[in-house]
Amino acid sequence: REGCKRGHSERARKRGDGAASGASGSDARARRAMVEIEEVAPAAPAQGPGAHAFQGTPKKRGNAAFRNGDYAGAVELYAAALEEEGNAPSHTTLCNRSASLFMLGRLEESLADAERAAKIKPGHLKAHYRRGLALQGLLRHAEAARAFEDA
Repeated sequence: REGCKRGHSERARKRGDGAASGASGSDARARRAMVEIEEVAPAAPAQGPGAHAFQGTPKKRGNAAFRNGDYAGAVELYAAALEEEGNAPSHTTLCNRSASLFMLGRLEESLADAERAAKIKPGHLKAHYRRGLALQGLLRHAEAARAFEDA
C-alpha cells in the first residue's frame, strides 16, 4: 500500500498538480484553472464597485466572474451583455445568467431566463437543463422531469 502512495506522489509531482504536497485534487485543479483563466483573460484594474478584474466583453467578464464564484457580479455583467445585444438576446447569455441566478437562489428569475433561451433556440440542451434545475428547485418536479426529458 505504501508503494502505491509513493507512486501516486511521484506522478503528481511530475504533473505539478500539488497532490504530492498534500493538496487535494480539487485544489490542484482549481489552481490550474486559475492559470488558464489568467492566460485567456489578463487581469485589468477593477473599475468601481462590482467591477470584475478581467478584460473583455461583459459576457466574457461574466463568465470569469461565474468561474470565480462571484454570481452576483456575473448576473450584473450578463445583464449588461444582454443590454448590448438589444432586441436579439443570445440564448447562451440567457443560459449563463440563468445559471448565475440559480446559484444565488433566485429560482423564478433563473427559470424565466432558461425559458427565454429555450424559446430562442429550442434545440439548446443547456436551456432545457437549466429549466429543469430551476423547476426542481421550485419543487415543480413533474415539470422538471419534462424539461430534463427535453434536454
